[in-house]
Amino acid sequence: YHMAKVWTSNEALLMRYIWYDIDVDQDGGIGLKEFSTLLGRINFQVPQVEQEFSKFVQEAHPDQKTGRGRLGKKKTEDSLTYNELKALLQRLKKKSGSAADQVWNQVFGESVNTVSAQTFLNKFLHEVQGMAYLALEDANNLLATLATMEYNQEEAGTGVEELSRGQFELYLFDSV
Repeated sequence: YHMAKVWTSNEALLMRYIWYDIDVDQDGGIGLKEFSTLLGRINFQVPQVEQEFSKFVQEAHPDQKTGRGRLGKKKTEDSLTYNELKALLQRLKKKSGSAADQVWNQVFGESVNTVSAQTFLNKFLHEVQGMAYLALEDANNLLATLATMEYNQEEAGTGVEELSRGQFELYLFDSV
């Protein structure tokens, strides 16, 4: 982890450590009780946690006979894999609305999910941050760095051409 830490967000590393700590039976999945423990560890309050968890499990694993769903394999019918856990947490986070989402919506617009390096440079780095000394090359380098980092997002990677909402949040709250 120490070598990969440079390319992995603090949030992703924290989630991995918590995952290994709460998956005590090492079955590769966590159930509702373990999920509730995880939420407590990351100080994330979710109203109706049992309902949210059950709904997500049903969506992720519609074929209860084989125990497989669109997001991957699982050991038991009522548990989530690590990737499914990340997807559920991102869904819950979006529902609650993060500070990064509020800034994104204000600067780029609610209906926008990705922006070019030029737009990021002009609208955020120059106008909002007052970093007029930065050039397009600086913005492109930043996007390239963010594209190589692992972070806990449900969205697909956008590569180095555009900045996604998730990468923007990573930029705001991580030490890139």
